[in-house]
Amino acid sequence: MSNREESILLQEVPETRALLRELVTRLRDNQAEYFEEWIFQITDAGLLKGLSSEEILYETMTVYDHYVAVLETGSVEGLQGYARDLSERIIPRGMEINEVLGFVLFLCNLLGHSILKKYQADS
Repeated sequence: MSNREESILLQEVPETRALLRELVTRLRDNQAEYFEEWIFQITDAGLLKGLSSEEILYETMTVYDHYVAVLETGSVEGLQGYARDLSERIIPRGMEINEVLGFVLFLCNLLGHSILKKYQADS
């Protein structure tokens, strides 16, 4: 079974659909807070130092929007295309792959901690 088929099957489970809708709503409602923290973490770690602050803002917004779209639709195609485009644009400018990976992993970590805090507070 492919990842896409697995993702589609997961979205067919009513409880999963409800949780994904709740998660997408939370990500949209708290977007500004997450952007601010994510950009702080990126710059504090010295990642993407070859990009201007405007470029970092653009990239964070774009990755975030794609991430939310994957959760909403179950399709990773848009995110895969963006990842290829991002790599083609910034790696030739001297960015290293660890910076690109760190950039994305900081988002995953940030959102994971946010989800844990919410659900630990609810229990």
